Amino acid sequence: MSRFLLPFVVWLAALSAAIAQPINFGSADDPMEQPRTVFGAQRLVGAAYLGPSHLNETWRLMGAANLDGQAGPWSVSVGGSLHFGTDGFYEPETDETYDIARLLRYVRHEPTASLPVYARIGPAANVSLGRGHLVRGFRTTTSYNERTVGAEAAVQNRFASFEAFTEDLRMNGLTGAFAEIAPASRSTSPLVRSFRLGGGFVYSLADTLAGIPRPTALQLEASADVFQFGVLSVTPYVSYAKFLDYGRSVGVGVDLGSENVIGAGRTNQRIALLFSNDGFVPGHFNPFYSISNDAARIVVADSYLDADTLTTELASIPLGEVTGGVDLLTEIDVLIFNSFEISYHFRRHYGDQRLSDFSLRVASRPRFLDGLRVEFGMERQGLGSFFTLFTGLKDQNALVFNVDYPLAGSAHLSIRSRYGYRRLPDAADGSRRFIVQRRFEPLVGVRVVF
Repeated sequence: MSRFLLPFVVWLAALSAAIAQPINFGSADDPMEQPRTVFGAQRLVGAAYLGPSHLNETWRLMGAANLDGQAGPWSVSVGGSLHFGTDGFYEPETDETYDIARLLRYVRHEPTASLPVYARIGPAANVSLGRGHLVRGFRTTTSYNERTVGAEAAVQNRFASFEAFTEDLRMNGLTGAFAEIAPASRSTSPLVRSFRLGGGFVYSLADTLAGIPRPTALQLEASADVFQFGVLSVTPYVSYAKFLDYGRSVGVGVDLGSENVIGAGRTNQRIALLFSNDGFVPGHFNPFYSISNDAARIVVADSYLDADTLTTELASIPLGEVTGGVDLLTEIDVLIFNSFEISYHFRRHYGDQRLSDFSLRVASRPRFLDGLRVEFGMERQGLGSFFTLFTGLKDQNALVFNVDYPLAGSAHLSIRSRYGYRRLPDAADGSRRFIVQRRFEPLVGVRVVF
């Protein structure tokens, strides 16, 4: 384990002596996790809820509790839930000791002048490396009861940046890192000064099926600001990514945006073309990767639930069976006052297979009303075109819609809706199997600020 962590620690220590810039990596500026008080202050918030839950096509009684705390640059959130029905407690919540670790939502450190490092321990929620040629929006909560506790860290300044993550602190999941430098940061030419080179890797420590290599991939990037419109920069870039045992891809694109818009937030718009050969999907390590890879597959629900079907059909295409093609990528990302975020991603694949994907997230946690939180997120995969976005949700989709709303006094309303996945018994070859799962949980409880 030390040989993977040592380079991360050395790079972080070297960069921590420089002046930090706003960090855009993982959950660093996620409005749902941003501290509500200034550094040095302390805050503790507890909440408990009770209500019905529609889970696995049946109604159950649900109880949930969470505790959030902050002290200086450190913040922590723990919480969990139990579902009880006619068949007793919902087994996936209580069937293994690791469920205790899953009570941790996050422990995080915000960058400070003395230690300008962002660090977080908890289930991965939105990890991308570089511009996402390999890792794009990776998370482990798509199958919520199978989430793992991982870690992520980053430091960024005008000379260099470094970001790293691991899916599981037990070091048996996906691990990756990406570093970027500005080799001519002291040049008098704005164009030369903005030139940046980056490189990274992704490696899976998880067990694989016999005869299937562990995914190992490398990524390179180069970019420079060619125009400046006020605070906005036009930044063309080129990206190259390669799996050691599969395919490779080249991307060219342009960004329009700014990491710091007059101190109020950030914005970025991206358009790119990606050219890939067989055995490569851009953003392969995405929100579905933890349940859809060479050792885990999504089961088509209709084939699983139909008693007349003798063969269980599987969704998605394994990396080794992917054929090449061209992808048109468009992305928009806007963050305002660390309280409101909207991000959009659509990758249209032109080829013989349905490999397009889509992502949309809107999150708001306004400061004018403590306790109000709204979050909507949708992920779709295996699309044929943009118009297939308007078809019904099927087997390669994930959706989250959560609303927390303060009522009178300490009374609090929490509505949670999730279209995700649950784990099935493993297949005969040892691969894991998942199937879609719908949840709807309208809860009422109390929320107290200590």
